[in-house]
Amino acid sequence: MSIDGYYEGDDGNVHSIWKYLHPAYYDDISFHQFNVKRLQSSGTILFGRKTYSGFPEHWKSVLEDEKASEIDLELAKLIVPMDKVVVSSSLQDGDLDPDDHTTIISPVDLDTKIMELKKQPGNDILVFGSRQLWQDLLNRGLVDELHLTVAPVIAGSGTPLFDRQPVVSLLKINTEIHQGNVIISYAFEEPSKQDN
Repeated sequence: MSIDGYYEGDDGNVHSIWKYLHPAYYDDISFHQFNVKRLQSSGTILFGRKTYSGFPEHWKSVLEDEKASEIDLELAKLIVPMDKVVVSSSLQDGDLDPDDHTTIISPVDLDTKIMELKKQPGNDILVFGSRQLWQDLLNRGLVDELHLTVAPVIAGSGTPLFDRQPVVSLLKINTEIHQGNVIISYAFEEPSKQDN
């Protein structure tokens, strides 16, 4: 997100907020390196429909690109074979490539299916992007941790990262300061009840 709290620009594109990124930070790959670590500790990636669209195809194409960077190849090798779950009321199984390791769940079944996933033994469930989905999960008490990357840009306008105040208390569990990006990780807890 930008330092003034925006997730994406006025055009609904996350890339449009990078217009005035300082050239000193062009080669800061800390966000990608952090994603590699998160993927290595995860067994499933959870998506909203919009973020999922084009995601598997992009990372498959990276594997075939002789000019792909080392960090992009590392990400692709983790993402392509990983189990994926997309929350959608419009996608059907026939819309998916069988090699994408993807399951569709309906928003109607969201609470039940996410609780089932969380109870399964194994690694973490990771949400990439999908701002509306993770906020919905957060408001339902289904998110354990939030990892925010704060980039050295001021967007000025666009889509704010949060559109309402969730009923959670944040506990900082880690901060990483990189060349340009700052990555802050929080755990969520029920707010403590205080007597009035």
